[in-house]
Amino acid sequence: MKKTLLLIVLFFATKTHAEISILQPLTFEMDTNSQLKEKDPVIAWLISFPTGMLGLHRAYLGTSTTTVILYIVTAGGILGIVPMIDWILLLRGIQDGDISRFVGNRRFVMWL
Repeated sequence: MKKTLLLIVLFFATKTHAEISILQPLTFEMDTNSQLKEKDPVIAWLISFPTGMLGLHRAYLGTSTTTVILYIVTAGGILGIVPMIDWILLLRGIQDGDISRFVGNRRFVMWL
C-alpha cells in the first residue's frame, strides 16, 4: 500500500504534465522571495483525485504537515467532504489557469 501510494505521488510530482517521470521526487522549490513557485493546476487536480483523502494534493501545494495529518485523522478531511470540494475548486483552477490562492495556503479548509 505504501509503495503504491509513493509511486502515485512520484508519478504526478513532475515539473510539467507533458513530461512525466516516475524517478523525480516530490519537492517544493523555493524562489528568491522564499515563496513556493507556481504549481501546475493539472498536477494538483490529478493528485487530489486518487489521494484527496490523505491530503497529498495539499502537500504538493505547500501546506503544513499538520494539515496533511488532519486530513488523515479526520477520515479524509471530515469524511471526504473537504477533499471533494478541494477537487472541484482545483478543477475550476484548471479552467481559470490559476490556483495561486491555494499554493502555500496553510488553512485546513483552503477555500476560506
